Amino acid sequence: MMQKSDAPDFLKELETRYKWKVLRLAERYGAGNDAEDVWQGVCLRIKELRVDKALGSFIHMTASHLCLDIKRKAHRQDISLEDMPAEPLHPHQKNPEEQLLAQEQLQLVEQALKALLPAEREIVELIDFHGLKPQEVSVILNKPPNTIHVFYYRAKKKMRAFIEATGWRKD
Repeated sequence: MMQKSDAPDFLKELETRYKWKVLRLAERYGAGNDAEDVWQGVCLRIKELRVDKALGSFIHMTASHLCLDIKRKAHRQDISLEDMPAEPLHPHQKNPEEQLLAQEQLQLVEQALKALLPAEREIVELIDFHGLKPQEVSVILNKPPNTIHVFYYRAKKKMRAFIEATGWRKD
């Protein structure tokens, strides 16, 4: 396990072990042109690191968030009110009842996630929310692929049981 410090050895080891992963992740998110910026952002956040997560997980999450920020900024457009269309931007917007149901479902999933063990929650987040494959999660968390599959299966089973215990059913 690497010890955090400002020593050049730490920074060299950090670059050797993780830079290629961050650059590849940036490519996957479509932020390949800004991959070096993502790496620099990760390094700056590591300097302020005050979390108990494994360093690899922290680096992956930070890089993912930075890539998403870059993509969001690239898609933003400055539109004046005169240029805005008169009709709503989302013609297929849900009615209030559907919105309330979706909000309740989201809250239920969040509660089910919070009920998981931290290791299970991290694996579910990486696979379901960040779109990683179990093999990639295995590399990031430095755990055997079979362990990732087992944790993921158990976590999904626990979440399903939690949601079913509330009486919610998918119609």
